[in-house]
Amino acid sequence: MNGFAPLADHQGFDYKLMAESLGTIVNVMAAHIQPQGGGPLGGGHTHPHNHLFVVTEGQIKMKIGDTETIVEKDCSIQVPGEVIHSIWNNAEGPSSVVILNYMPK
Repeated sequence: MNGFAPLADHQGFDYKLMAESLGTIVNVMAAHIQPQGGGPLGGGHTHPHNHLFVVTEGQIKMKIGDTETIVEKDCSIQVPGEVIHSIWNNAEGPSSVVILNYMPK
């Protein structure tokens, strides 16, 4: 598995650190995104809080400023809220993500 390792004192339990010391959590959401779905429409948005996206199924394309990044299943990406950004399903089937919204320290 991509980047996973056994956790001490556990059996059959592999983990992968996705983030740490993020700040104050605003909320946590789960999202299902259909093929070619995403948003926001019109090119992106900004806001005061940051995002941590964890892909649990499929694949997403994040556009952060002028950079596009493909994020695979079991991987994550942090997005600064004050930079224009958008998320799109880049897979042939549905994609799912967990989104942790947080205020930076």
